Amino acid sequence: MNQFNSLKSAITLGLILVLNGFSSAQNWEIIKDKDVLNYSIDSINITSTIWVDSVKSNNNGDTTYYLSRAAIKCEDCQVDFYYENFYFTDSSSFLGNRLVVNAQNYYLITNYDTLIINSHAALGDLWLFNPKSNIMAEVIEIKEKVIFNITDSIKIVHLSNNDTLILSKNYGIIQLPLKNNKNVYLLGSELNNKGLVTPTFQSIFDFNIGDTFVYENSDKDNHIFRLEETLKYAIVNKFISNDSIAYIVNGKAKKYLNILSVGPPETTYFSFTDTLIYTNNTFFNSKHNEQVVKSNNTDIYKPTIISIDDTFKCVKKGVPYCEYKELGDSMIYGTRGFPGPYFSDFSYGKGFGLLESYYYEYRYNPYPWETKKKLVGCIKNGEVFGSIYPDSLFNSVGEIASLNAPLSIYPNPFQNEINFEIGAPLTLIRIVDVFGKVIIESNSFNLKDEKQTINTTSLSPGVYLFEVYKNDGSHTTQKLIKQ
Repeated sequence: MNQFNSLKSAITLGLILVLNGFSSAQNWEIIKDKDVLNYSIDSINITSTIWVDSVKSNNNGDTTYYLSRAAIKCEDCQVDFYYENFYFTDSSSFLGNRLVVNAQNYYLITNYDTLIINSHAALGDLWLFNPKSNIMAEVIEIKEKVIFNITDSIKIVHLSNNDTLILSKNYGIIQLPLKNNKNVYLLGSELNNKGLVTPTFQSIFDFNIGDTFVYENSDKDNHIFRLEETLKYAIVNKFISNDSIAYIVNGKAKKYLNILSVGPPETTYFSFTDTLIYTNNTFFNSKHNEQVVKSNNTDIYKPTIISIDDTFKCVKKGVPYCEYKELGDSMIYGTRGFPGPYFSDFSYGKGFGLLESYYYEYRYNPYPWETKKKLVGCIKNGEVFGSIYPDSLFNSVGEIASLNAPLSIYPNPFQNEINFEIGAPLTLIRIVDVFGKVIIESNSFNLKDEKQTINTTSLSPGVYLFEVYKNDGSHTTQKLIKQ
């Protein structure tokens, strides 16, 4: 205790103490020039992203790191019914807007308090961490620890107010105590692509052939017009370039349409093949709270938000649904669509693409317009997420009967011919080898005959797939063997 008190007095009088044990040939830094670090304040989601905008060397030997600025949520602002949240624009993170490193390798953090971190301190070294509150710091342990699946060296620093500071040789600050009994924790490093990082354009739309998606879409004005659509499609091919990704999909759809002024509601079912093209843009390159998205109306903003999606267990990137408008020169505030004419939001998941989009437009004549699109289920790399609707949902009663019509193919194994019978209208038959090459294709068979015959003398012995395509767009596949 006497050592603490004497050291407090010495530093308070302005003496710079560099204690022994400066076994700091090790390159311990609070932040590296090129890294982008994601932090959380008592949460599993990113609440702050920090990087170095520029570095300046001063004549007195100090080095100043100017840090990123962004839209930072105001946690203490009072929010009434008509408002959603308040954000400080061009604001600094919990580390302030700059770090100053002096010649003795002390880091000075200036935010609500001035904090001093001696990242090069050795075991047992003491220094004044918070001059305003007279909080001392002491390195009580240096050890190896696995961080982001890599062995790292860390220093555990005990503070005299019983808080804990943890430093990493590779990443700088791992844990930093703040006021109000809160702590900041490192979640990820963008430079090293470790931990929780911002999903990139390529990682958001990283689908594989066979991945299946189920969406529920709706357009309605809640009175006259109502369209509801359920889509289920699978990826069958992909094309990738630097700024765009295209997928060929095969799918089924169920569409419900109700227009009161036209007639009774109508439900239709159909199969489709489509090309989905995704193009890179500013939003996909933005970091947490860094990019403030402006709409066509120049006084409306939307800060980018990074979080974890509960259903699909992925990193989610999106924007709030409400409008954000300027409040003076340094703040924006969110409204719940009132009195503004519309509001919208969207979110994308790493490896899942669009998770949800929502658009609401208030119309005085006659009713508000609402558009929704939501991913409700996905099969990705064989793993099921959410709800996967059965194929029978996308067929009418008559089509279900057609799908259930028995298919009989014989003999199997076969030699010089194949006979097949099916109790449903056909459009095409194919015989495909195991490499996907179409060997025989025909649409010129007599539908009046219950039994159809195909000459197979040209086929080599082996395994084949027999594909039957029906008038309703569905198809059936059966494995055959030629002897």
